[in-house]
Amino acid sequence: VERFAATRLAERGVAPDELLEADRALSEALSAESRHGLVAADIAFHAALVSQVGSERLTAMHRSILAEIEMTIGLLSAHGPAPRESVPSEHASIIEAIAAGQPAAAGRQLDAHLDAARRRLLARLDDVQVVPTGARAPRKGE
Repeated sequence: VERFAATRLAERGVAPDELLEADRALSEALSAESRHGLVAADIAFHAALVSQVGSERLTAMHRSILAEIEMTIGLLSAHGPAPRESVPSEHASIIEAIAAGQPAAAGRQLDAHLDAARRRLLARLDDVQVVPTGARAPRKGE
């Protein structure tokens, strides 16, 4: 969904203001070291990417996927440092390709960003112990 959106926007050759605003919010959250702000800005970036294509169906489909992603990111970031490795530069690469009117490059940059995000999330899963509802977390030494 997001790859389609990135390539569509790049065909227009203009990065929408909403995308740029979400990117600025991410930079501000990084400066403020706001974990909540980082998650919110990252989600806003991806939501803007899709919504600016102008398709209500695509936006609705993405919204349901994004809700799951937001929950996962929120859960994982609540258990450790805010994700800050390379998200701003990954977003900037996507924006640059869109603004340059390069659909293939926008798609590649988006794919690389999502793959990097997936790797970061999977790495964080190793650090987080998920306890099923109603179960008791094991105590040290158990």
